[in-house]
Amino acid sequence: MAGTETTASVLSWVFYELARNPDLERAVLAELDTVLDDRPVAFADLPRLPYLDRVVRETLRLHHTGWLVTRRTVTPTRLGPWSIPADTELAYCQHALHRDPALFPDPLTFDPDRWLDDAQADAIVPGAFLPFGAGKHKCIGDRFALTELVTAVATIIRRVRFGLPTRHAVVRPVAQATVRPGKLMMTTHERMAPAGQQ
Repeated sequence: MAGTETTASVLSWVFYELARNPDLERAVLAELDTVLDDRPVAFADLPRLPYLDRVVRETLRLHHTGWLVTRRTVTPTRLGPWSIPADTELAYCQHALHRDPALFPDPLTFDPDRWLDDAQADAIVPGAFLPFGAGKHKCIGDRFALTELVTAVATIIRRVRFGLPTRHAVVRPVAQATVRPGKLMMTTHERMAPAGQQ
């Protein structure tokens, strides 16, 4: 599942959010035009695409693919006001964590600008955003996944415009092995391919 279903789900959510938010889509396209002109995206371009990076991070926050993570205490542990004995199974939900209004103001709003450096420093506490887990259990493919997501979006969005039919404008998440879009129906329209990508 890792790196296949998870990445596909996040890509689906990115295109869904861009279709719902034409201003954000225009901003992504403007950044791509400025940085790439008419050539394909390259690895060296990724640090030069900060807005697209924020769109991907906001998608990972609002539409996280994990919904239940378990851990076992190996020693007696204090968690806030609770004392937890060793050998206790604990579970937490990254989906709920990333939508906690105490951690993310207006948590159900898709807002890439919450990831601007100043906003992040002021509002996002350590441990509030765990798209790939943390500590020794953190996904070893986190950098690859971010690279893959930004590269895929940068490539696809310049070729295809996604739309949402009115009757399918609201998509609900479905939790199975991962959390993914329920019934996501989108229309596609081909954009004029950049000259260097014909």
